[in-house]
Amino acid sequence: EAEGGFDAASSSEAWVSERIAQESEFLGDHPALILFTSGSTGKPRGVLLSRRNLFSNAQGKLAAAPQTPDDVRLTVLPLWHAYARTCDLMTWLITGGTLAIGQGWHGWETLATEVTPTLINTVPSLASRLCDEAF
Repeated sequence: EAEGGFDAASSSEAWVSERIAQESEFLGDHPALILFTSGSTGKPRGVLLSRRNLFSNAQGKLAAAPQTPDDVRLTVLPLWHAYARTCDLMTWLITGGTLAIGQGWHGWETLATEVTPTLINTVPSLASRLCDEAF
């Protein structure tokens, strides 16, 4: 808690909650994008997602792993990737802050020390490489 009783963490959480409430007014079931699946359970196919779908996914991610306008997010996943679209791009659009975009391992090597991220989402292959490089 800072001087004068101001709690920055609570203030940021309140700001995010207010932002979610504002954005929810514009939600609807109108198509927002077509996301193509990898075909892990059959043939790849396009899935139509609404603004409500995208917002709900991002809101669920924020409930599980909060972020604030003060966070610096580094994404090294391609933005066409479902996880990057929801957990990086959409949560950033809701909460603000800084979003640094790189590509794969090279993006990590180039940007991690430059932007000093507070948050990063990754996939198992990149996480494994990070652990291997660190130890």
